[in-house]
Amino acid sequence: MNHPSGACHNGPYNLLGINVSGPPPRPLTRYTVNVRGDRIIVSRGPPA
Repeated sequence: MNHPSGACHNGPYNLLGINVSGPPPRPLTRYTVNVRGDRIIVSRGPPA
């Protein structure tokens, strides 16, 4: 299975952003994305 890779270390991540192996020191930061009318709101953290 192909995994997305990070730009800095080229290390693999799963589809949830968790580092699978290699040099990445931690999972990717997760963001919550909401659409309100014609605006896109992005905030840090997992979906509530």
